[in-house]
Amino acid sequence: MTTEKTGQRSRRGRARLGLLTDSRATALRGVLIGVLAGILAAPGCNRGGPEAHLETVQARRGPFEVYVVEDGELRALNQTTIAAKESGRIEWLRSEGEAVKKGDVLVEMEKKELEEQYELRMTELKDAEASLQELQESLETEKKDLEDEAAGLETAVKVAELRLKMVMDRPTEAERQKTEADMKSAKLTKQQAEAEYARNKQLWETGAVSKNDLERSGCGARIADATHRRRELSYKTLLDGATELEKDKAKLDQELATLNYELARARLESQLARLAEDIKRAQLRLEASESRVRRLTIQLENCTLRAPHDGVVIYYQRPSFHSASRFMGSSEKRKVDIGTRVWLGAGLIELPDESQMKVRTQVSEANVRYVSVGTKATVRAEMLPGAEFHGQIIWIDTAGHDKNSRLDSTTLRREGRSGINVFDVEIAMDEKDPRLKLGFKARVRIPIKRFEDVVSVPKKAVTVEAGVASVRVVERGKPARRTVKLGDENDESVIITAGLQGGESVALGG
Repeated sequence: MTTEKTGQRSRRGRARLGLLTDSRATALRGVLIGVLAGILAAPGCNRGGPEAHLETVQARRGPFEVYVVEDGELRALNQTTIAAKESGRIEWLRSEGEAVKKGDVLVEMEKKELEEQYELRMTELKDAEASLQELQESLETEKKDLEDEAAGLETAVKVAELRLKMVMDRPTEAERQKTEADMKSAKLTKQQAEAEYARNKQLWETGAVSKNDLERSGCGARIADATHRRRELSYKTLLDGATELEKDKAKLDQELATLNYELARARLESQLARLAEDIKRAQLRLEASESRVRRLTIQLENCTLRAPHDGVVIYYQRPSFHSASRFMGSSEKRKVDIGTRVWLGAGLIELPDESQMKVRTQVSEANVRYVSVGTKATVRAEMLPGAEFHGQIIWIDTAGHDKNSRLDSTTLRREGRSGINVFDVEIAMDEKDPRLKLGFKARVRIPIKRFEDVVSVPKKAVTVEAGVASVRVVERGKPARRTVKLGDENDESVIITAGLQGGESVALGG
């Protein structure tokens, strides 16, 4: 026990001696540093020291622009997705990466089956046209025949009506006068014939005329008498008017003619209506055939997809829904190829126009509220060092997403979600430069705030320790640290809201 206590006291003594030795060493080092600092601070003894090589800059007072710098990718401002207009298999496909002109063929779909249907429908169309033409010609021929028949019957009606009128109106004054004149003429002729017979009888008795002449004159007198009596009977009959029998007969003839005409007109209308219905049905069949032919014509035209504008062929990548690779909503994609079966509306080719470019980038959730459509921006392409381009925002996505959500499945599986919410932004570039190519990486600078009169210094002039910011203000060639308050910043400078005046010199670097 005594030996253990003695050993412990010995070890405690040596520890106190070690601590004493360390304290003395520290004190000695402090003295030496103080002496060295005094020597360096003496006039003429600081040449070649740190302050002799200080890099300084003046605090700037004036306008200050806050901007964000984001990575982006060049895309075509105008890009068209060529989609299938018909379902089927791809028979021919333009090579990917090939430059095409407006109107060039991009895709040919199989159309053998459509062509066969087209030939069949064209035969049906020709048959329908021939049937319609035949019916129209038949209509014209039958219409003419029936109209001629009706016209003849109409004339018969008019004749029957005229005859009835004559019967009902008998005698007319003209008929009476004519019949009376005929009767008087016959009476005069009778008197003359009787006078001649009497004269010839006297002459025969004297032997001046022959018996034959006497008999002939006697016959003439009797004929003239008979004619006179007939004319008197006709005149008397005329004055008595038509008999009831004659009137009834005339009425029946007129009614019969009218009925025959009306029947012909009804038959004409019935036949024309029947032919018109046949023609209407034939026209409907023709229209249906024409519609089918037009539809097939459009389908055949849709099998050939052409470039709507100049551009470069890029095969459309569509999700492979049969892929077993799934991770956090991502899926593998595959491109179309010859023989691929596609459905109506399926994307086949992306056709970007490289004549004018845009940049797709992202703006964080914290900064998106400061930008809007029309905000100006500058763009630098990594493959064109020193070249700067200008543009303006033309589109801001309304929905945000995780910054890593657009990564491929392998990278996303490795890195996971970033937890940073961003919004996609597109910037149309003002300049047209053939050196700019699709897919170039770019750095985009987008202003989000602007201050008109503030003090600012480069970021590397500021030191932040334990949450306190300071700068080294250089006065008479010597830097003195000064606490300042910081405001907004960009990737190069920071605003000093307190502790520094414009024009004061500050040292760069820590």
